Amino acid sequence: MTVATTQGAIGFPTALATAVGLIMASPVILTVTSGFGMGGGAFVAAMAIAFVVMQAQATSFAEAAAMLPTTAGSSMETSRALEI
Repeated sequence: MTVATTQGAIGFPTALATAVGLIMASPVILTVTSGFGMGGGAFVAAMAIAFVVMQAQATSFAEAAAMLPTTAGSSMETSRALEI
């Protein structure tokens, strides 16, 4: 007779979070796979360009957050820039 152990088993909260994450990501997964299928190399180039642009945006937001380390970092930066 073997004893059932639960060590290493996935619990309900983890399984639920995984299921919700897959449901939320399914449009992205579908878009990427369809894009690779239809566009091929051109889609890879477009994704590379988009990656570079998003890295620049993330860097600018990180710089703004470092300059104004408050709760409303980016909104504070915008309001100071526009002098509202």
